[in-house]
Amino acid sequence: MARNDEVCVLKVPLQAVSWRRKYRSPLRKLVKTANYNTRHAYNFSRWIFIYELHEDIDFKLDRYEVILKVNGGKTTAVGSARKKTKKCKAKSEAESDQPDTTELRALITKHWDTYAKSSCIKQQKQRCTGQIAKYEAQKIHTAFLVSVKNNLGHRLREAINILCRSKIEALAKRIELKAAGASADVIQATLRGEVWGPADKAKECVKQGKIIEAKLDAHIYERVKDFQSVLYIYENDAPSEKGLYYDIKCDPIKHIKTFFLLARFFQQNKFRSFQCMPLRTQWIPCHVHIDKAILCQWFLGGIKKGQKLTNDLWGEVLDINCRAIKNGVSVSIFKKCKAKKKNVNGTDQTSDSKAPDSASTAKAKTSKAKKGKDEDEFEYIGSIDQDKLCTMEGDCVLIDPGRRDLLFCMHEYSSIGNPWLFRFTRNHKAKLTRSTKFRRILEAVRKIYPNNAIIKAEQRLAEVSCITVNPDRFKRFIEVQAEVWPLLSKFYSCTQTNSTTNKKPLHRQLRLAAYLNSQRADHILANLIREQFGSNPVLVLGNWSAGMCKHHEPTRGVGMRKMLRRHGFKVYLLDEFRTSTFCPGCCEDRLVHPEELVPNPRPYPKENRREYVTCHGLLMCQNKKCVEYMADNMKPANHLGKVPVARFWNRDLAAVLNFRHILHSLRQTHKRPERFRRGTTLPPAKKTKKLARGAKRSASGSAQPRKKPRSATSQQQS
Repeated sequence: MARNDEVCVLKVPLQAVSWRRKYRSPLRKLVKTANYNTRHAYNFSRWIFIYELHEDIDFKLDRYEVILKVNGGKTTAVGSARKKTKKCKAKSEAESDQPDTTELRALITKHWDTYAKSSCIKQQKQRCTGQIAKYEAQKIHTAFLVSVKNNLGHRLREAINILCRSKIEALAKRIELKAAGASADVIQATLRGEVWGPADKAKECVKQGKIIEAKLDAHIYERVKDFQSVLYIYENDAPSEKGLYYDIKCDPIKHIKTFFLLARFFQQNKFRSFQCMPLRTQWIPCHVHIDKAILCQWFLGGIKKGQKLTNDLWGEVLDINCRAIKNGVSVSIFKKCKAKKKNVNGTDQTSDSKAPDSASTAKAKTSKAKKGKDEDEFEYIGSIDQDKLCTMEGDCVLIDPGRRDLLFCMHEYSSIGNPWLFRFTRNHKAKLTRSTKFRRILEAVRKIYPNNAIIKAEQRLAEVSCITVNPDRFKRFIEVQAEVWPLLSKFYSCTQTNSTTNKKPLHRQLRLAAYLNSQRADHILANLIREQFGSNPVLVLGNWSAGMCKHHEPTRGVGMRKMLRRHGFKVYLLDEFRTSTFCPGCCEDRLVHPEELVPNPRPYPKENRREYVTCHGLLMCQNKKCVEYMADNMKPANHLGKVPVARFWNRDLAAVLNFRHILHSLRQTHKRPERFRRGTTLPPAKKTKKLARGAKRSASGSAQPRKKPRSATSQQQS
């Protein structure tokens, strides 16, 4: 028999588990109904909160954490919502701080009629409504918490930057100082003292939960004093000693109201708005959970759970002896454990023997947190014993993560004459995942729809804002969404592939294929690294990480490290402090950008776009040693008789070369080189000279990646 804590996750077509054909129609109906009700659950939760806060700003939003679960029962059961409310609230009634069932029912009933009229919601008759509601409501509850935890902190800091006009004043001051001939260090120090420093003081006040006039400059206080309206709830309930930002991460449910007030503050002051309460905006059906109770009610005609063994029940709808299940776990996996299956439509079903309760969920979160504390942290290469570092000599691969070059890898034995490099770019990943191909398919399908109805419907929906916190505007969004709902829902859930023999829902098939391709891309990357650097390399990654950035898709940071570790690599981190600042050739001067600009490589957006920009990936060093090196090693055809005035570096290559300097220093002295230590003074940047045309050459960065050197002797000599 399977262990009680054993979990099997299957992402396979229905054919792989031999899902019986007579049960496929009920499965599709379950997915359609659950997604329809869950989408309304997101909308109705937000409807209640917006209207209540508009009527009474002192509405205690954090008390109604449980309303998300109640609302899940409401929209899933629709006609019998009041009965399901009692079930969802049963365990919370004992807590005096939570509202009772009668109060919750009254709150839901107060808003239901107006919402139902605006949204044109249709009653969905289904079985096992309470069980389905628990799973779907948990998704809504989690979405609210994750939204606050991940976004509130940096949105507060963004608001302070806008109010203090940091970006505008920094740009004006920079232009003024450059015109006066100030050096880069003087400009940076001036901006720190006159622009960014005062703004940081305001952020410290936000950290304490109130705007304190005595701690701020007079002009800064005049700009941010109105921001106290967002923080007023902390006047009687001050943040902990670690500050507001820390409290948001630890207990986000208490700060949902602050997030709402901040969103309203942005919209009232005509700042760029953001989504403060989650909504389900995609039309492609999402996964649903199927446990033993749902299985009996939906597929097996109301068989009671105790009448048959678990394996026998699941054996009625699928083959528990199929290869997909046997490869991962024993035949008895469905006994007191979960199994997650994804069909060819991209729809998940999670099966378990009982519904989750709050105690088991809390226990799971605690165990996950304890596990993550040990497993999610990566050891820094500087904390390793000196003897162990010496034993790893010849196996280390230095990796600089980035945006376009996702991984720029260099073996520690690499040299100019025999480079040992590997680059994994974003374009390479796009080819492996076929993301461009899938996007073109989706665009083509939208365009060939009769009368461009899909494009017109999406444009119609885009005319109204879904991120507003104004009740009237949100009501208008719900009404427009109800108008386009039938068309968009049918298009994204029922559009079939072009196959003549085995038609499948196109959008769910592409979503499943995208997931499988991303997993395949990870395997290919791991194999490429092993092919390039051997079967058991030690990966030393820079600790660079970045969040969301305009015009860039999200960059994998911790996820990339975990993926490499899952594929059997030893992964260590290295502090990237100043590794792109110092020249790895002379090890003396700072790297600077050339004064010459290059055409802007990004054609969009065209408005407010600079025609010429600084080349971010190109750096240069004008130290005498580097200039002499370039004069001695450049071919005559490259400089055309002109004397070179600088040595050029690829930014990523310069970083990994400095990684190697740090690694060698750690092996010899167990300390970083002084120029890469925190707290040391940075030498002043020299004023760049005018470059001669034809002198440009990325001496060390122009070498193309090759495979490993032919012999170990040549490696050691280099």
